[in-house]
Amino acid sequence: MNGKIIIGGVVILICLIGSILLWQKISEPTQLPAQPTQELKLSDFPEKFKEKTVIVLGDNASEIERQVAEEIKNFLLEHGSSYIKVIDLQEIESFKRGYNLVIIGTPKTNPLLEEVYALTNATGVTEEFPGEGKGILEILPNPWDESKAMLLVEGSDEWGVKAGSEMLKGDFKLKVNLLEINWQQIIEIKNNITRYLAKNGERLYRIIHFTKIEGGWYLELYTTKDIDIYPYPREPVFYGHIVEISDKGEILMDKVVYTGHEILIPIPNGGEQP
Repeated sequence: MNGKIIIGGVVILICLIGSILLWQKISEPTQLPAQPTQELKLSDFPEKFKEKTVIVLGDNASEIERQVAEEIKNFLLEHGSSYIKVIDLQEIESFKRGYNLVIIGTPKTNPLLEEVYALTNATGVTEEFPGEGKGILEILPNPWDESKAMLLVEGSDEWGVKAGSEMLKGDFKLKVNLLEINWQQIIEIKNNITRYLAKNGERLYRIIHFTKIEGGWYLELYTTKDIDIYPYPREPVFYGHIVEISDKGEILMDKVVYTGHEILIPIPNGGEQP
């Protein structure tokens, strides 16, 4: 009789444990399959950086790197940024989460780059790679908050960093997440443009957009002319151009889309990149 009672108790106990385990399983929240993170492209700049973005400089950043930071900050403000701030590395801990990051410098001037290399598959820059006067632009998720974006504006030296910043003076159409830039090539392209404009009696006044396209470069720029009407003063006249130039320096297209006495940003009727 006692044996039957013990067996019955064991059965009841097993049923009770099974019921508890079943209830826990049922009450667990349903796990939805993880959604793949959409791969970022350089063409997502500046759109992805219009909200809560900080630009991070190393504590011993060069003057050129600080100029680059201000240029990127002003570009984002001109394109509708709601929050943009330049900070030094010592302030970064408060901004790793909840913010988009733009990290500027070389591994020597900004140690945060080495931290990024350790946490991600970002292309590592050294003094040897990509080389003197060369820079890398790369966009990827912020490793401390993958809902936010991170842009690396880096180079083997400060001129490589400067080369990268020149590419941010326009809206990318190349669907890539990484681009290598050569400062010397940028100088040559600008010199070719300047010589071409001079043949038409115009002087380069300001480049509004400057970006890489397949096989060449796309620019939106303003020119002006010297008008000799001494001794009577006259307001300067500006000409808004859309120009495409090949990697070899050949002018592929030049379209004047604006003439007026003031600089308008963006250039009217401009911005229709291929």
